[in-house]
Formats: sequence, C-alpha cells, structure tokens
Amino acid sequence: MTYGIILLIVLLLVACSPAAEFVTPMPATPLPTDAPLRLTQIAANPVLQVGKTEYDLRCAHCHGYSGEGQLPHTVENTLRLGMIPVPAHDSSGHTYLHGDDLLIKIIEEGVPNPLSQFPMPAFKDVLTDEQIIAVIEYMKLWWTEEQRAHQREVTAYRREMLAQASGQ
Repeated sequence: MTYGIILLIVLLLVACSPAAEFVTPMPATPLPTDAPLRLTQIAANPVLQVGKTEYDLRCAHCHGYSGEGQLPHTVENTLRLGMIPVPAHDSSGHTYLHGDDLLIKIIEEGVPNPLSQFPMPAFKDVLTDEQIIAVIEYMKLWWTEEQRAHQREVTAYRREMLAQASGQ
C-alpha cells in the first residue's frame, strides 16, 4: 500500500513537472502521394527490398519511416538541449547533396554527437557493403528526379576528383 502511494506521488510530480510541457501527442504521418508507385518499385527490385528492410529496422526510428527526419514536435526540445535534430532523408532534407561515397562512409562510421546523446551508430560491422548500398538506393526513392540527378553528378564529380588525385 505504501509503495502504491509513493508511486502515485512520483507519477503526479513527473506529470506536473516543467519537462512535461514538452510531451505532446505524436501526429500521424500521412503517406506520401507517390507511396503506391514506391511500393511497386520496391516489389519489383530485390535491392530496394533489402534497402527498405534494413532502413526500417536500423534507421527509421530516428530518421522516420518515410524519411521525414525527426518528428517536428520534438525538434524545439532537441535544439534547446544544444543538439542537432536528426536530418530528413526525403526530398525536404539535404541527403541528396552528398555523393554515394560520403553516404557510405557516414553509414559505416556513424556520426558522433558532441554531447554523447543520440549519436548515429556505425554500421560497418552490422551491414554488408551490399546492404549499405541498398539502403542508399532505397532512400533515393524519396528524392525528386532533379535531386537524384544532382546527387549522381556529385557522386561522379567526387569520384573523378579522387581518381585524378590518385593519378589514375
């Protein structure tokens, strides 16, 4: 009985604390209008199937199941804590600005957080090279054709510069 009363008091204190003001219900994420097309592309492509499976398992809990990034209602609190919000991988984000080699490196090595909270883990010992490429190919489904074209140019340019630098 005493433990029940103590638990009730603790729950009331937590619910009434200033931190409780940041707790809001999670909004439903609407399906993108091109979701049926994506499902058809995924169903027809084994690489995209692997990419979706691995992304949903290892990435979506932070970056969103539709690549939308950190939930909007949590961003303000993240910024107030002095941390950088989790980026979107869909067309609203900046992932398409990075070439494939950099995206591979980020997935392999992870991204440390200066506060040691919510770092992106390294996946080089978890995912194969093929699975990493599949995840990137899956994320590209969320980009516009212009973004995909830009990302292909960035990838090719970086590889050309690296080849020149190595004397090939």
